[in-house]
Amino acid sequence: MKKIEIKEKINFTVSQVWSVVGTVDRYDWVPGIDSIEVKDDIRIFSLKPIGRVVERIIERNEDEFKLVYKAIESPVKPNHHLASINLFPLEENCQFHWITEIDPPDFADLLLKSMNESFISLCSVLTKEFN
Repeated sequence: MKKIEIKEKINFTVSQVWSVVGTVDRYDWVPGIDSIEVKDDIRIFSLKPIGRVVERIIERNEDEFKLVYKAIESPVKPNHHLASINLFPLEENCQFHWITEIDPPDFADLLLKSMNESFISLCSVLTKEFN
């Protein structure tokens, strides 16, 4: 198993960032997703180039600005996938921390690339919405 992470300061408030990442059916900040369906704690989407992915939302805590989820179906069939996004206030800014555990470790590079692309897209979405 390998743990990968993105830990960055974002020049937006925790509430602003949470309005995007904490909305589990919102996907405009994740490149490669054309649509998403959420029912109860299950999120289903098609991610280019890998295909249909089903995730279980394990925790969505608005008070702590925390989202935890895991892939339960995926064409790449990882043995283990667990991810969390945690937001922490920094005065008028936000500390963004996205951690993913993945097994087999061979998937880590592709997953980290996708996470980085999503982080860049998130910053762009936030800029459009709040500046």
